[in-house]
Amino acid sequence: MSLPPARTGRWVVLAAVATLGTAGVVVAAWHDVGSPATRSRASASGASAAPRPAASPSALATPPRSPTPMPKGTVTVTALGDSVPSGLACHCTTYVQRVGTALGHELGKVPVVHNLAVGGLTSADLRGSLTEPAVRRSLAAADLTLVEVGANDFDESDVSDPSCEPAATSSCYSATLTRLRANVRRIVETAQADQQTPGAQVAVLSYWNVFKDGAVGRARGEAYVAGSDDLTRVVNGVLREVADQEGAIYVDAYSPFKGTGGRDATGDLAADGDHPNSSGHRLLARAVLAALQDVFVTPSPGTAAP
Repeated sequence: MSLPPARTGRWVVLAAVATLGTAGVVVAAWHDVGSPATRSRASASGASAAPRPAASPSALATPPRSPTPMPKGTVTVTALGDSVPSGLACHCTTYVQRVGTALGHELGKVPVVHNLAVGGLTSADLRGSLTEPAVRRSLAAADLTLVEVGANDFDESDVSDPSCEPAATSSCYSATLTRLRANVRRIVETAQADQQTPGAQVAVLSYWNVFKDGAVGRARGEAYVAGSDDLTRVVNGVLREVADQEGAIYVDAYSPFKGTGGRDATGDLAADGDHPNSSGHRLLARAVLAALQDVFVTPSPGTAAP
């Protein structure tokens, strides 16, 4: 399936595998997920009834119904990255799947979602995985590739150290930021080169926090809150820079969770304060769909993602 021509850049998205049919959504990632068992109900009535006259064949005939038209073609979303797109700690529908479902509905296509994200992955790990045949096949088929990686590159123990501030110029992070920039650039370039679907795009997602946030983050003290927020803004700046330079789509994940910096993200996070819950994944899905508005028609950013 071909998407309408993009105005700028090409699409790349990292996600999980799913197929939407008339009976619902079937999801497959690294393992198969079985469909829930169905139950039938029998009549509870035991009363006897007088025999009825046999119905004529014409009375039993059911008028033919027109078959429900199936969507033509598919829209494929591939996700690469760490525990956030993988859905760790959520046990919910990930933002990757939500985006795929929303695009399929809007475009009248069958959504296919390849979620190759793995918890704990660093940008170097992801870059090294791009030669794997399964990854290359998923990238080749993708209409949209979502990439979210980089938080695991950094050492959380540095974030409360005042000597590591400001993050943009600190020797605590300079080497890691340089490697992150090079790795993400290579990831985007490889995804774009492997892409074979006309009009395909790559989207790079940022973070609301590279470490703990909300009530869990505040419990670690003011230095932790200030340091993690400062580092997150710097990391997001690197991700935006790479996306802009490589013609990819940049997705702002900071504003939906933090506003201008003062919004409490506790309600959008799992109990660990590190990963999004269902509400958080919905925010991320909306952010992706909003970023795609200038590329092709998508649901309104204000509309609740499925």
